[in-house]
Amino acid sequence: VRIVKLSANLGFAGGVNRGVKVSKGKYIAVFNDDLIATRDFLKKTIPYLEKDEKVAMVGPTAYHRRGKKWFLPSYYTINPLQFLTKNIDFLIDNRKRVARLIGIAPPIFRKSLFRIPYDDEYFAYYEDSYLSFRALLNGYDILYIPEAKLKHYGSITIGGMNKKAFFKFIGNRNRLMNILIFYRFSTIIKLIPLILIGEISLYVSNPLSSLSILKSHLWIIIHFFKVMEKR
Repeated sequence: VRIVKLSANLGFAGGVNRGVKVSKGKYIAVFNDDLIATRDFLKKTIPYLEKDEKVAMVGPTAYHRRGKKWFLPSYYTINPLQFLTKNIDFLIDNRKRVARLIGIAPPIFRKSLFRIPYDDEYFAYYEDSYLSFRALLNGYDILYIPEAKLKHYGSITIGGMNKKAFFKFIGNRNRLMNILIFYRFSTIIKLIPLILIGEISLYVSNPLSSLSILKSHLWIIIHFFKVMEKR
């Protein structure tokens, strides 16, 4: 076990980047501190990377806990509002190629392809989409492996930080950054009505978070050209 001591809080994205930098493995599995894997987790995921070099990353299923029961969270299925606001685009039905993996169920990826997997500026949230889109745009496949299972005990770190407003801000900011960085301009133009509906729905559905959402919008406007440089 190697422990990397950092002089500042770089968030999830920056912390993982530093860990990957000093790692020596062929594959990287990013685990949060509130996840427990089944004993055969690696046996059910690594073979897909081993047998097909076109596969850049694979992802498992994360079950959440409610009391003593384990259940699949809602983001493993599609509904219109989720599609507009979170870019969820796969069903939990079978092993298949997907457009993104959800960070709560950590990706396992080839270190040779992603020596610096995330953008430090993301800090936390939607860095999973960032990595997924990078893989796709470079011509690689992403596989979702339903039989590889994890148990998620839920927001052990962020849940205890009492900074909900901050994480609501960076979450929405990062989601919008992904759209601006990875989508074609023609696609963005076509999606403007849907994006606006999604953003307005955030104000309506959660008025207490309106200030955080507004800050995310102002940040995108102020740093628009900086974000464009990431394309």
